[in-house]
Amino acid sequence: MVLTKYLKSEIELYSRNNYQRKKKREEQKEFTKWVKKKYFNSPFTNQATKSHSLVNEPALRLALQRKQGKKPAAAGWGEFC
Repeated sequence: MVLTKYLKSEIELYSRNNYQRKKKREEQKEFTKWVKKKYFNSPFTNQATKSHSLVNEPALRLALQRKQGKKPAAAGWGEFC
């Protein structure tokens, strides 16, 4: 009885975590598409930048903060947009 309750709770926890991971992955894919569409289709970016799927982590963090309406933190090498 206790074992089945424990197993049920573990299964629920696993499925909930799995759902959250899947949701987070989907959000990341959507955000990556948004960044590519917004920043890599610009006539001001060069071919070297366009050849990479993403510029780098600070650039993504800045773009995400802008999309969420937050004041972006310093990227270290300067903002690229």
